[in-house]
This record gives sequence, C-alpha cells and structure tokens, in this order.
Amino acid sequence: MKKKISLLLVALMIIAFMPQMTAQAKTVKATKKSQEIQVDWEMVKLDSYLIEGKNFVKLRDIAAIMNGRFCQFNVGYDKERNLVVVELMKAYEKLDGDLQEIKENTATAILAERSILIDGEEHKVRSAMINGNNFIELRALSELVNFGVDYNAETELVTLYTQKE
Repeated sequence: MKKKISLLLVALMIIAFMPQMTAQAKTVKATKKSQEIQVDWEMVKLDSYLIEGKNFVKLRDIAAIMNGRFCQFNVGYDKERNLVVVELMKAYEKLDGDLQEIKENTATAILAERSILIDGEEHKVRSAMINGNNFIELRALSELVNFGVDYNAETELVTLYTQKE
C-alpha cells in the first residue's frame, strides 16, 4: 500500500512540474550520500544524492548552510510562473525540513533541465525531482550563487568556499 501511495505521489509531482521539464527529462537511479562537508573551516553534515557521478543537493539545504555567510541567498517560489526564485545576498529563514537526513538509500530521480529565477534573471539548471523535492547539481549551484567547491578524492572531502577568489 505504501509503495502504491509513493508511486502516486511521484506521478503527481511529475504532472505538476511538466511545464518546467524539457523533452530531455529522464528517469535515473539516485544513491544517498551522507557525509560531512567543510564550509570555510567548519564541518557540516549534509545528505545528498549521487546521480550519474554528480552530487545533487537540496537548494534549501545549501541556503540554510550558507545563511549568514558572504554568499547567502534566499529561496522562494513564484506560483504564477511556476519557478523557484533565488535572491542573492538575502538572509534565508531555515525551515523545519531543511538539513534533514535522507531516509532512503536509493530513489528514483526525474532528471531534467529546469528554469529558476536568480535575482530576476532566468537560468537553466540540471535538477532532479526526488520524492517531491528538487535537487540541484552542487557545482552548477555554486556557479549560480557564487561559492567555490573543491573535492579531495583521496579523503572524499567536499569543501565549500563562501568567498571565491
């Protein structure tokens, strides 16, 4: 019964986001990745999904982590245009669902290019819809909201730099 309800919810989310999805949307496997990441010199726990070798994170999780830092940003939603809205250099008010542990080790993701508004300008981003949440590729997000990302393959440490040089 739970599986049927989950499938129904996924189907409803697909229908709801159809206007944003391009013809290149595809269904892929997402694998949970839990790790501590380093933000400037502070360690922070962040759950993400690994999809096609790339880290996908919840936009709101990164907004919560970056709040109060040089590259902070706010996240909202434009109902009329059905678009996520990002406002750079604005404080973000953390929601109860932010930075929560991902429960499923694997999930089905609908991978597509979607539009988001950043300071009023429309940008295309590669994102994954997973269980009703939008996940965005970490490196692409870093370029859009202006923070640096580094990865040490030997230690598997992801480092975020809030002030890019």
